[in-house]
Amino acid sequence: MKITYGVLFEVVLHHDYFADGCLRELALEPTPATVERLRRVGWLLKPLPNGFVVLGAGAGRPSAAAQSAVFPLLFSLIPTNQVFFNYTNLAPQPGLTPIYRLGPSPRKPGAGQVVASAGLALRPLVFAHPVAAAPTARTARLLRLVPSRLLASPPVVAARAPSVPLDLSRWGSGAYQVQVGPDRLAFYADDYLYATQPWALLEVGAAVLRAKPNTTYTLNFAARATYWQYQLRARNPPVPAGLQIKTGTAVTFAQVPVAVGEAPVWRASQAIPLAERYPMLPYQLLALHSGRSAPGTGQVVLPALPQAIPNTLRTEQTAQGEIFISGIVAYL
Repeated sequence: MKITYGVLFEVVLHHDYFADGCLRELALEPTPATVERLRRVGWLLKPLPNGFVVLGAGAGRPSAAAQSAVFPLLFSLIPTNQVFFNYTNLAPQPGLTPIYRLGPSPRKPGAGQVVASAGLALRPLVFAHPVAAAPTARTARLLRLVPSRLLASPPVVAARAPSVPLDLSRWGSGAYQVQVGPDRLAFYADDYLYATQPWALLEVGAAVLRAKPNTTYTLNFAARATYWQYQLRARNPPVPAGLQIKTGTAVTFAQVPVAVGEAPVWRASQAIPLAERYPMLPYQLLALHSGRSAPGTGQVVLPALPQAIPNTLRTEQTAQGEIFISGIVAYL
């Protein structure tokens, strides 16, 4: 018997850093429970270099029963190149620190911008939540965040107990919030994700089927913006006086104070997004001129443009807060 499959929806990862926009350095791995649910309803998951396609048998919208049985689909997001954390405007979330929870937007399939957020704590389905001990027993409030609802049979915190036992097995994986007195914790509960500790999770709900079939949902990652900083060194010291960095753009460069004996340093006036390639910029963006020469003349230096490699990127505390700096050494 021949079975015809049609595309139900597609999820792709886009990144502003790359020249072609395709993010290929972030693996999307379905959880075992997701693989099993897809198998039970007969849907197929086809990997793409920067995402995946979900296919269903037959034509038309899947039945409500099938949708209820398969969603939500959960994927671990695992960077395959640690430089991902350098060129992406998101911080790593290792270990038990908050995890990023991402998802496509059914209302704006092509504009699901991924932004930095506080994230959610990652927990198993059954665990003991630590609380401040109190002389009397209390009742904890337990909420399911999506959809938002207060769960029945709230757990009780015994008198002088240092923790409250939580068992979410009957409700399954998802985002929750537990509150005891004024203290509250938002977390995502899933045994597999808790055991594997991915950098982020992708959660795809049934809302993706509200649009027309074969809709592509795009998750857009922004490139990290850094302050470009050039240290100018002379092959035959000293460095000539009166040097400037000209850009021909709105970005200006100003000299910053350095310790006595160190080579002079110039820093950009504003943060500039990193890029895999800078088309048409290497010969126009940065030119070094001697102030002693007539305008438009003098020594012109074309230093390397910032890349996302680890040894050129660092952070610095300023009056405006923490900033990222791309440091490059240019030789005259």
